[in-house]
Amino acid sequence: MEETVKRVGALDRRIVFKKADVRDIDAVRQACQAGVAELGPVDIVLANAGIAQLGSAEPDPITTFREVVDINLVGVWNSVSPMVMNEVLGKYVAENPEAAKMTANLMPVDLIDPVDISNAILFLVSDDGRYVSGVTLPVDAGFLAR
Repeated sequence: MEETVKRVGALDRRIVFKKADVRDIDAVRQACQAGVAELGPVDIVLANAGIAQLGSAEPDPITTFREVVDINLVGVWNSVSPMVMNEVLGKYVAENPEAAKMTANLMPVDLIDPVDISNAILFLVSDDGRYVSGVTLPVDAGFLAR
């Protein structure tokens, strides 16, 4: 997240980053209120809900809120990030070749590009996604469909 804050700042834009447990709606509201206090009215809140445990069948959830009415979940699977591309996971896969097969995608891509996750979120918060509410949108290259 620190990298995102740095990049937004480098674009001469403003961003408010607050750490809160997304399972705690009051904590999310307080984080949103802090953003509004610093930036003024806010149209979109993106709550990144964290990382799935190694070996878990659950994707990394990212939740988008539109006017605190529409709540959608973007289910992310193996994406190009330090969470996936690191020495510890590389060693685990090298020592457990079956693990690589278990995490294979249906589509012929090894990892999801972060821009594809951003594009899914942009759709959900755009006018094109204005009637999409209460869904889980998998951005997983077909992992869950295999």
